[in-house]
Amino acid sequence: PAESPRYSCIVVVHNPTIGGYYGSAVAAPVFKELADKIYSTELEFHGAPMAVDSLTLANKMMPISKSGSAKELFTVFKTLNIPTNGDNSGDWLTTATNKNDVSLTQRGTTPGTVPNVVGMGLQDALYLLELEGMIVKVIGIGTVKSQSIPAGASSKNSKYITIELS
Repeated sequence: PAESPRYSCIVVVHNPTIGGYYGSAVAAPVFKELADKIYSTELEFHGAPMAVDSLTLANKMMPISKSGSAKELFTVFKTLNIPTNGDNSGDWLTTATNKNDVSLTQRGTTPGTVPNVVGMGLQDALYLLELEGMIVKVIGIGTVKSQSIPAGASSKNSKYITIELS
């Protein structure tokens, strides 16, 4: 906020070679990336909590969530007061949206094998696949709907994998 700033940023580009020399073409995209990252991770920037509890809104339609990191999923579910059930142990979870809650199932990973990334967002899928030393080709945007090498196959035999998102 202008009256009580917490961050300050200056973007300096020496000898820009792509996009001309105007700030809107050179410095603005860098600033936008930084500002978006800060805004998305600082919950207090989003103002006062909603007057209506998110559970009341969810009663009309429970939100659909992607499978992924247990820590991040729990943060979102707790912040939005979304009820969960099922096995919430482990570092990676599969989610399924029900009428009144979100079911959680542990999604195990085994070193040396290709992980199952179907149903995950790109960030979590890339993390798990690259952790196995794989080079990932991405097609599309959204949630992973298929992977070219089946889950459980040896990751040592295949260095390249393609994931398709929708």
